[in-house]
Amino acid sequence: MRLYMSSPQGTSMNLARNMERVARLYGKGFLDDASTVWINSDVRAPAFWTLAARPSCVLWVSAPSSGTVRLTKDRIRWAATYNDTSKAPAIDVSVSTLPVDSIKHVTVVVEHGHPTEPVQVIDGTDSVKMVDGFYQGHEAAVLDLNNFVPTEGERTLPTYATSLAFVHGTNLLTTGMGKKMVTEFEENIERHGIDLSPIMLNQLVEAAETFNVTARLLTEQISSQST
Repeated sequence: MRLYMSSPQGTSMNLARNMERVARLYGKGFLDDASTVWINSDVRAPAFWTLAARPSCVLWVSAPSSGTVRLTKDRIRWAATYNDTSKAPAIDVSVSTLPVDSIKHVTVVVEHGHPTEPVQVIDGTDSVKMVDGFYQGHEAAVLDLNNFVPTEGERTLPTYATSLAFVHGTNLLTTGMGKKMVTEFEENIERHGIDLSPIMLNQLVEAAETFNVTARLLTEQISSQST
């Protein structure tokens, strides 16, 4: 996997969180060894660009339950219940705050704490079904991290899709830079890239899984002591 990063300025924790998210997507098969990822750890929105089976801006939603995602033309909302997605969403993201030109290049990844309940999706006004933890709408896509199963098959990306990801990925990395800095960054972009080997990626996946297991064991211990 090729990873491009902007130089973090006092935001190493943001970078670490995004690296963990990349590891989780790799462990689930959404990203693979041939993927490319662009991360700017200084950007406030929990979003980064990826090139895998399709070019996509990943919007990461961390939720306490699977809940419901509502997609509209210019907004992405999440709430614990169907009705609250329109009346009182817990998460309400405007596409204008994301590093995209159109919502159709967004993949909403929902990381939730419920082991069995799947994420529900409302596309416009229609309730739709996810297949193997994934839904590709006319606009955005939604991925249920707990239940995602990648589609097998050879990946062949058109030149346009690859170019789109590289343009948007580079734009994400240069967010907030002056014109001169942007030019220098683009001319030397490979200096900001690193190849992550399968061994390194699997170590990241194992570390993320170890944390989850340890946290669950501690939670179960506390719960048993209080009963």
